[in-house]
Amino acid sequence: MKKLLIIFLGLSSIIFSAKLNYTNAKTTKYKGDIVKYASYKQQGYPIVSLLYDSLTGMSNPDYWKRDLGFDVANLKLFRAGDPAAERKMYSQHVDHVIAMFTSFDTEMGGNYVKNNLDSIALMSTILPSNTPSGIITISAYSPAGSTGFMTSGSVYFGDVVNELAGGYHQSSRLTGVTSNNNNLWIGTFGNDDSIEYQNDMGGDNVSAAAPSQESFYFPMFGEEVQKLSRSDSIRVKDFVCNGKSNPMKTLRDVRGLDGPRQSNLPGGSCSYNDGNYDTSYPFYALYARTHTVVGDGQVFAAGKARTGSSFAAPRISALARKIMMKFPGISYLQAKDILLTTASREKEELSSYDGWGIADHDKALRGPSALNAGLIEEQKFYTGMYDKVFDFSGNVYFWAEPSSDWTWSNDIYGNLPKHPSGEVILNTVVNSKDKDGDIVQTRLAFKKVKDLTFKRYIPSEKNYYADTSEFKPGLRKAGSKTLTINGNIYYDGPTEVLEGKIVFNGNVQNSTVVIYEGAEAVINSRASKVIIAGGKLRLGPNAVIGQLEVDPSLVSDLVFSLEGIPRIETLVSSQKMIDNIRRAVQGKDIVISAEKVVKDFKIPDVNVNIHKYQDLKREYFMSGYADHIKKTETYDNILPKLVRRYRPLSKAPKEMLETVPGYSNGTFRLDAYQMAENQEFTRYTNPLFVNDSFKIPHSSWEWTNFYAARRAAGLEN
Repeated sequence: MKKLLIIFLGLSSIIFSAKLNYTNAKTTKYKGDIVKYASYKQQGYPIVSLLYDSLTGMSNPDYWKRDLGFDVANLKLFRAGDPAAERKMYSQHVDHVIAMFTSFDTEMGGNYVKNNLDSIALMSTILPSNTPSGIITISAYSPAGSTGFMTSGSVYFGDVVNELAGGYHQSSRLTGVTSNNNNLWIGTFGNDDSIEYQNDMGGDNVSAAAPSQESFYFPMFGEEVQKLSRSDSIRVKDFVCNGKSNPMKTLRDVRGLDGPRQSNLPGGSCSYNDGNYDTSYPFYALYARTHTVVGDGQVFAAGKARTGSSFAAPRISALARKIMMKFPGISYLQAKDILLTTASREKEELSSYDGWGIADHDKALRGPSALNAGLIEEQKFYTGMYDKVFDFSGNVYFWAEPSSDWTWSNDIYGNLPKHPSGEVILNTVVNSKDKDGDIVQTRLAFKKVKDLTFKRYIPSEKNYYADTSEFKPGLRKAGSKTLTINGNIYYDGPTEVLEGKIVFNGNVQNSTVVIYEGAEAVINSRASKVIIAGGKLRLGPNAVIGQLEVDPSLVSDLVFSLEGIPRIETLVSSQKMIDNIRRAVQGKDIVISAEKVVKDFKIPDVNVNIHKYQDLKREYFMSGYADHIKKTETYDNILPKLVRRYRPLSKAPKEMLETVPGYSNGTFRLDAYQMAENQEFTRYTNPLFVNDSFKIPHSSWEWTNFYAARRAAGLEN
């Protein structure tokens, strides 16, 4: 039996312990924030995986049985709109879909999809207004942004959401259909051959790279719109280990780093899947670096070895699913946080080429390796999260509310240390007019621009870095279950134990641990500072507390193990409380080295409104500036009206103006290649105009299967 000394602390009969309160009342907000209260609350985070492909044609059914072990007729399909309009899609005989599912299945360990067809499905349509909850994988390169957006004749919208504030696929949160965190969107960058070299319309005679879509529309918007736009998204590049040469990025042997791998893949050295040819255009993360990660793009499916980011994205999606399975109760955005912060990278900064680096499967399943204020803050846009992440004292919190006991085993750091400065200089492909005079996506018509500049750091990234962040990242433990942390803790914000129990087996170097009413903390190593504010502190045999503060006005418990020599370097409380504790430990192998008397101190309650969230203003200009999407096209000459209603891009705030690709000292480099035109805002580079999903009634969706969809489209009897 373990030997323990239990001290019950409390000097007053009137007790007002610090505690967690859930409330329907309005609570504190930051000045200027648009705060709203939803009529509903977040209803959990279903572990559902939805894989989307723009060409939903199927391979030979025998391949599905051979490669994945099930009849493809049993695969659920989410579709919407007129079945006849999908006729061409279903008539395609392609192997892209089976390769996606094989990649997903491989990452899950093999023979997984066939046993989980109730929660893994195919999507032929992504309905922005009515998307099923789950992790959505988009294995398709989609257009957004435009060259003219980054010229002096363009518009700066500030923190107003409109049609151009997102990519081709816009989440129901961005469009304001819901405030819930219903999805995590995991989408690909294009491959180095996604841009068709035959559609070169001129420009400079150089080899060139392709920028992320975000790089050509983010600078039109304020920091808050950028944050919301990327908050529920991950973008994926891919690496291969087949001997492909890539002088831009050499890699060590990273086979299996992002998870299980097929044994029948072609071998060779590892590199990012970017060629170095005049006709290849490798994608750079650039302004998407906050939400970019890299996965294995090799797969063997339908009798053939294949490569591409289309097959890396399902692996990242499967890893996100594994994280949610390992830590029940975690949200989609928290799974994203863990996946990104545990990625393997060369430098502790966001790379303009590959974002966070290569996903690390084993590390991700050990829990977070950093609490990053930039990622945490972006959760404020979702129902019930505003009060959970903010304390209005300069801290933001990862809200850990396990539905079963969790164990985290990584060392946990805070923000990335120092923001990068300077510019990335790239020969860049930019979209252009095609032969018909239409400004279209880069894949269909482009020019090459020599030495275009992009910032290595933009203002909306400030909370990702310790030297620029407004906030220190911390941890809040809620719920009745236990969180055990085996690694050391290096983040600077507080660790608030609000409910249940937390066990520290590693050192807590900088974070102050605060134990609230009814909660318990166990320290088995060293903690620099602990405050008991109505809860229970249990010290292991050789625990060391640098400073222990005990609120004398609260009833608390202090438990010492007598199997070692626990030590408190400085005890802080009222003189009466200090005397009581000293009497209780007298004659025991417990060391209290020093004491400090304080008359009183008060730890505030944590008040959480589970309906509260931050929102942004929405003005959809093709819908008459309505706050929701009514129309997906307009024939108005809208550009001059937008310039008058908002402001010219040339008059944007200086810090935002400097993020415009090619901008320097009042000169817009891209003015020499293409000036802003009205059609860019209303036609083929407007995501709502080109994506038919925005035109489909949200009530027209159905769950079916591939063969039933073919019959409905008139392809089978």
